[in-house]
Amino acid sequence: MSSTHRVTLQGLTVYWVCAQQCANKTYVWSMTGLLVRLANKLGLHQESAHLRLSIFVSEMRRHLWWQICTLDIRRAVDKGL
Repeated sequence: MSSTHRVTLQGLTVYWVCAQQCANKTYVWSMTGLLVRLANKLGLHQESAHLRLSIFVSEMRRHLWWQICTLDIRRAVDKGL
């Protein structure tokens, strides 16, 4: 929960995608909030040009952020919000 590594967040996202098929809906909803907060903590929602990262890492950050956003929107629609 306190990790600041993008790879850890990627692994958690993959776990979350698999868990939503068989886990309790309340658990999935809370996990969604956790994913969004961790992504914000890592700064994935900000453009990484000023961080001087490689193009590959920048794209991976961007793809991970939009994957989390898409999953969050799906859960919100499922909840009727």
